[in-house]
Amino acid sequence: NTFTRARFETIDVLDADGDGYPDWFSSSSHTDVERAVVSGINSNWRLPRGPRNFTVPIDRCGYTLACIASVISTQIARCGDSVVLPPGTYTGCWSSRRFVVGKSVRIVGGGASRDDVIIDCSSVAATPFEDGSILFAVEEERVELVLDSLTIIGGTSPETSFGGGLLTVSHGSLVLSSVVIRNATSVTADQLSVAAPVVGFGGAILVGDRGSLKVIDSLLDANTAQHSGGAIAAVGNSMSITL
Repeated sequence: NTFTRARFETIDVLDADGDGYPDWFSSSSHTDVERAVVSGINSNWRLPRGPRNFTVPIDRCGYTLACIASVISTQIARCGDSVVLPPGTYTGCWSSRRFVVGKSVRIVGGGASRDDVIIDCSSVAATPFEDGSILFAVEEERVELVLDSLTIIGGTSPETSFGGGLLTVSHGSLVLSSVVIRNATSVTADQLSVAAPVVGFGGAILVGDRGSLKVIDSLLDANTAQHSGGAIAAVGNSMSITL
């Protein structure tokens, strides 16, 4: 809403910083240089918006994981927000470090079925002692990542990783709902350190300390781990897995 006050001052109310709360701007035209002042960001009167869906802009950045990550980083502002993936095959999985999801978000396929949206991590050829092809990590309490109505194929953990061919979760929550994960691999390698004498746990998913995993109406097929846990490995303390 925009309205005019005395002395040619105008006030605009909008969510300028994308945090889910209204901010207000005031400007004055009776000075030599028109000014804009951001106010109300920490005011008690502000109310949170409801959950929103944000569609990946494939016309701007293509069917890529970088495009998905950009929406998560710049658009998602509150628990309940969703990133919608238009039908197609997405590539560009990360090679050495997973994308750490720092806020609760639902990543959902926008097709008629989970076969219509594919994340293909097999396009990066990876062997032991080379970089891998990996996806997301949840590492913070109160952060929940939901993957919904999509298919993930391929994926290989890098040789410097303890495990998790595609996904890792610790101190947070990972939910798979109507998801297929197929042909992911966690590779083993020479001893990395005294603290990590072996690697290669969890071909698809590695659940660590205080991590929570819930699998609903999903299929984990033909995933392998060169040490332990072909589809899922749980290594740590105070973990929860619901299948």
